[in-house]
Order: sequence, then C-alpha cells, then structure tokens
Amino acid sequence: MPKQNVQIDVPKEVRGKARQEYLATTRELFKEQTVLRLFEDGKVSAGYAANLLGMDRYAFDQLLSKHRLSPFNATPEELDKEFQVVGELAKKLSSLHS
Repeated sequence: MPKQNVQIDVPKEVRGKARQEYLATTRELFKEQTVLRLFEDGKVSAGYAANLLGMDRYAFDQLLSKHRLSPFNATPEELDKEFQVVGELAKKLSSLHS
C-alpha cells in the first residue's frame, strides 16, 4: 500500500517532549481510526486490518470490542444466507451418519 503524508496541526502551546508525544499519539489514533473505518466499510479483512495495525487477530477483535464494532462485517442478509447454508450442510452430514 503506497504511503501518503498527513499534516497534523499542533497547537503552538504544546512544546518540547509534549509536542513529540502529541504527534505520536495523533498519528496512532488517526491510523487506528482509519483502519477501523476501512474494516467497518468492508474494504479490508480483519486479518489485514490487524496486520496494518501491527497486532494479531485476537488483539484486533479486542480493539473492535473496545469501539463496540462487530468482528463480522457482513450484512444481516449475508449472515442469514450463511446460516441457511450451514443448516443445509448439517442436515446432509446428519443423514450420512444415520
């Protein structure tokens, strides 16, 4: 993914070490919120989002929970269809073992 620069305006009252911390924190929050939005919009998978943020899937799921976002980025209709398919497969497997 190509990198782009983002300009961050720091209040002039913030100086020295606090300025560096302000910039670092702002960069991290911006990155986190951007990746969460990409995931929420279905533009990246959970695994890829976790990778972009330098964390494993478990940590990403924790982050989703913290922001009250679902780890499932499917629509209710897509989930209903998945449940139907699983139900049909379960019936077929059950009939094979009877």
